[in-house]
Amino acid sequence: TPMIDVTFLLLIFFMLTASFTVQTSLETPHSKVDEPSSQTIEQEEDNMEYVEVIIDQNNAYYITTRGEAEVEAGSDRDMQARVRSAKEEYSAVKLIITAHVDSYHSKMVKAWDTGVANGFEKIEVRTTELNY
Repeated sequence: TPMIDVTFLLLIFFMLTASFTVQTSLETPHSKVDEPSSQTIEQEEDNMEYVEVIIDQNNAYYITTRGEAEVEAGSDRDMQARVRSAKEEYSAVKLIITAHVDSYHSKMVKAWDTGVANGFEKIEVRTTELNY
């Protein structure tokens, strides 16, 4: 019984001494027009050479470039070597990572790190539900 008394005294003490802060929020301006933009963005990226790393539902890597067939990479090191050689061979400036929604996040991060290590100017990440 004395332990319950001490517990209630502590509860009452903390309730009385707690400071309640009022939450503040920043107001964001609402968009004035709900219509789509009429401005066009020029797509220069369509002409860029790229290397694509595909991660399938079984966490296997496939490497491809513009107009080439997909080549399976058996391991992380194999994927890194194939991306490096494809970048040098095709002078690619863009890395596209296409990951299946059921693949491991660590595989996507490994592909991203490979792109950064090889000096790609642009890295694009996509997700897909297509099985390979």
